[in-house]
Amino acid sequence: RFAARWSAPGKAVWFATPLPPPPSHPPPACTPLQAARALRAKLAARGIPATLHPGWNHSTLSIAAALTVHCHDDTFTWTTNGTPARYAFSDLTEAAEQLVRIHEETTSLAHQPATEACDRPAKTSGTERADSHSSFGY
Repeated sequence: RFAARWSAPGKAVWFATPLPPPPSHPPPACTPLQAARALRAKLAARGIPATLHPGWNHSTLSIAAALTVHCHDDTFTWTTNGTPARYAFSDLTEAAEQLVRIHEETTSLAHQPATEACDRPAKTSGTERADSHSSFGY
């Protein structure tokens, strides 16, 4: 239909190329530093102080003396009692809740009164037992 209006020598060629496959891992929604700051804010809102050790590819949060949270590779990781825990940055709320639970458990154990002395029976000497048995007529 354009041939009547325009005359052009040669041929028109149409072709298509396939798109490259999508990356296996989408780009991270945030950096480890941003994720560590967000986690620290959630913990602070619950009254748990955390010290941030910033880094662009790897940041850490120190919670109390015994718990360190590593923020890297799009995950929060920590170890408690030899058991590793791993949560994606997208699970920020769940990671914060688990850390609050761990913090509450460790602080409640630290503040429990020592009941060891109350649980042991009182020490008695041999003569006291003999006196108590004699009163029953043994």
